[in-house]
Amino acid sequence: MAQEVRQLASRSADAAGEIKHLVSESAERVARGSQLVNRSGKTLANIVTNVARVTDLVSEIAVASREQSTGIQQINLAVGEMDSVTQQNATLVQESTNMAESLQAQAEQLAREIAFFHGYPEIAATANHHPSLASASPALNRSARPAKKTTTEPKEEIEEWTSF
Repeated sequence: MAQEVRQLASRSADAAGEIKHLVSESAERVARGSQLVNRSGKTLANIVTNVARVTDLVSEIAVASREQSTGIQQINLAVGEMDSVTQQNATLVQESTNMAESLQAQAEQLAREIAFFHGYPEIAATANHHPSLASASPALNRSARPAKKTTTEPKEEIEEWTSF
């Protein structure tokens, strides 16, 4: 029995040594786990801070996008107004061209009607300076002197009109 007690005491001593070793390993693991938890906490705090910064940046991007959208809308309106003004200008140019052509035609018609007064120097000079008027009425190209009378009536002085 003594031997059994010794064996039992020896086994108890070995078990106590193993328990002591396991307790110290567990303590080390707990300490390492605590360090990992602390580092995880710091990492999570950094993540939260970075997420807040990203959120701020996304908000600023959203505001900038809205401002850009508003700016693009204003540019589209300005381009539309410029297009409208350009079209109006084109219409005015066309109307001016039509009016100039109409005035040219009226001037030529007036020159033909005035050809009746072909003996007056102002009209002849005007016709010589404006080829379109000269070609419109051959009567404007005649001499600036009045035609001679071939009647036998007494000569009267013919007064030349220089203006109406």
